[in-house]
Amino acid sequence: GVFRVTSVTNSSTFAVRLVRTPTAAPAGSWVACVADVNIGLEGGTWDYNSTVNYVSTGVDRHNILISGAANVSLKDVLANDSIKYAFAFGAISGLRAINLGSEYTSADLVKNYGPMFNAHFQGVRGKVGDDTITFQTMEAAAYAQFAWTSGDIINCSVRDVHSDTAHNVIGIYPSDTEFMDQILFENINGLGVDSGCYINSGQTIGYLGVVTIRNFNAAGNNGVGISCNVCNIQSLTIDGMQVVSDGVANQNAIRFSSSSSVRVLNAMNIVSDTNTGISSTTTTIANNGVVDVINFSNSRLAAYAGNPIQGVTLNSGATTGEINLRGVQVSCPGANVSPVYINSGIVGTPKVNFQGCYISGGAGGCPGVQTTANCDISVSDCVLDRVTYGFLFVPSGSPVVSLRASGNQVASTTWIGASGTPVISVFGWDIKVAPNATGIARTAGSYCFNNAAGVGTLVQNNLVVCDATGAANSWKQITDTTKAY
Repeated sequence: GVFRVTSVTNSSTFAVRLVRTPTAAPAGSWVACVADVNIGLEGGTWDYNSTVNYVSTGVDRHNILISGAANVSLKDVLANDSIKYAFAFGAISGLRAINLGSEYTSADLVKNYGPMFNAHFQGVRGKVGDDTITFQTMEAAAYAQFAWTSGDIINCSVRDVHSDTAHNVIGIYPSDTEFMDQILFENINGLGVDSGCYINSGQTIGYLGVVTIRNFNAAGNNGVGISCNVCNIQSLTIDGMQVVSDGVANQNAIRFSSSSSVRVLNAMNIVSDTNTGISSTTTTIANNGVVDVINFSNSRLAAYAGNPIQGVTLNSGATTGEINLRGVQVSCPGANVSPVYINSGIVGTPKVNFQGCYISGGAGGCPGVQTTANCDISVSDCVLDRVTYGFLFVPSGSPVVSLRASGNQVASTTWIGASGTPVISVFGWDIKVAPNATGIARTAGSYCFNNAAGVGTLVQNNLVVCDATGAANSWKQITDTTKAY
């Protein structure tokens, strides 16, 4: 990388300040070069004129290429008619770029290769034949001819993007032996053929630290907003996203493939609101890989005109240990909305926690959790209004589920609905259910509010507890323990 020299002992011995310390001492020898510093480029239209100046291969196909430099600034620069990249940066420490654009470039408008530290872009716009702006630690072998450098990318940001692109509006491409960390994208708008944001390693794993995407309103023609393929991310935050599903069938706004691995996903201020268009399902967060913890907060899910919405969906093969929904508003005036949808074939038993959410059913029913797989559910301090399908709805199968509830405001709501043969243990005075209803288990320590008559000798509208697992007459009425089922 490009590093600051901190001391010089003699002509062959000096010290530099590293951004990231290697895990082992280096071996062998290398050549150190003095970087160019304080480079500025302001104004102008830089036209490659690719028809006349065409070259078939290599880095000469890029329009503006800056490398091996520190403290670089660009402002109000237009790079047109490039064969490959309009702007190509790599091996840079300290970059400020304001208002970069292209009337058309055949590949990326801005390509950033590692090593790169402290590079910040504000204002990127244009019509693009590939991706608009990307960070890539190491180029894939198939395109190595266009890269001249590789390495870590740390503390870089992009703000204010607007483009029309043939692939992805923004791209993040990690690798196996380099590291990318502290990456921020903000105020991203545009339309791509493939997706709004594509995160994918051209190798096997693709290491990423902290990635943040804010105020994101970009998508591909197939309806994919943010797509994570081969990657290993420590923390991914998506703050502010409008999901527009009109005219797009079965879209996934935020999608994780079976090759993706994310430690923590923070998704907040997401609006997923269907109005008109193709009758189909919009999935806000679809996990097909590993996302250990999903925090979904301060968001809105609303469905109209027969277009159902799923909030967080775990598909077969997915691994998620915990889903936390906080301050999520759900409305079903015309179609079904499921804040959480868990399919069979997932790995493990996820814990699903609702806190401070508002769920209004109406015509759509709005089950809080639809599941055909084992899971543990907790609902606290929520408002449940006309959740008619059952807050917990089991459409098929025989999943083992625990349902806990406390401190909720409940009106005209059915707690449990089942078409399958589930085994459900209930723990909550909020939960109004008949102990002999389909799927309700005799689990020692479980408790609920019996809302039915004719359940053994239990009296309707009384609190009941279960004092033994699987035993007859284990359900006892608190006010009179001689009443049992």
